[in-house]
Amino acid sequence: MKTRFPLFARLLLWFFLNLLVLVAGLLLMVRVQFGSLGNWLLPQSSQDEIQAMTATLIADLAHSPRETWEDKLTAMSTAYKMDFALYDWRGNRMEGAELNPPDDVHHALIFAPHPRAAEPPPATSPDINPEPTGLRPGWKERSSTRRTTSTTP
Repeated sequence: MKTRFPLFARLLLWFFLNLLVLVAGLLLMVRVQFGSLGNWLLPQSSQDEIQAMTATLIADLAHSPRETWEDKLTAMSTAYKMDFALYDWRGNRMEGAELNPPDDVHHALIFAPHPRAAEPPPATSPDINPEPTGLRPGWKERSSTRRTTSTTP
């Protein structure tokens, strides 16, 4: 004899199945709209604008003397209607607006891994031939004459 599944249980099953499909669709839509879920508060277009603004600021500061950094940060603050400040690797403010970053940000700033300074290029030794020969070290140049073998009987 076949046991019947109660109507109430079937309705509950369909309800939760539909709810699961809706949640999956919502998560997919959020993922597409905002990019990765780690930065879900900012849409991808805003993240791109922030990266472009950061690249502009870094390029502008890199090609100007430090005495003008305060003026450039003030101009950026006026243009983007937000405050900018530069901090060194110890978390001390160098230039820009007086900001009080949250403790988590200040801690991350201090304990972030810092890039190592570029190592100087190796010194050239006097026994190295500065002119390239196109050969690997230790190889001899082939003679231009070719050996021919004859296989005629």
